[in-house]
Amino acid sequence: MIGLIAALIVAQVPPVTTIRVPPRQDTDAQACARIRKIAEDTTRELPIMVDAITRTDGMSVICALRTVTFNKSILVDIGQFREGWADRIQSQWNQTICKNGAFAPLQKRGWRFAQNMSFKSGERFTYDATCK
Repeated sequence: MIGLIAALIVAQVPPVTTIRVPPRQDTDAQACARIRKIAEDTTRELPIMVDAITRTDGMSVICALRTVTFNKSILVDIGQFREGWADRIQSQWNQTICKNGAFAPLQKRGWRFAQNMSFKSGERFTYDATCK
């Protein structure tokens, strides 16, 4: 009897339908407004130490140039970094942007996501994210 009731219940449940939602395709103006809001909200909490030697100082958006820039200060001399650090930073930056559901599609459409890093010893580097 229980098997018959279970069969009737299962027979009455409609099959599950999967709905695929296409990725959001903001216009540049819409994207700019969203990213500016993120920048405004983020900037209120800055500067912030993200680890023992890295401070995030700011984020800026220049919509006319489709450019988003993150500014960081490295509170040690560049000489304290191991060989190959620049390649590692570039790889990490690419992953940060390219795995971000909001930023990756924009980068692929030509938006620039840059990370400016200033070292205690005075050197400055800029990394542009590249998504494949």
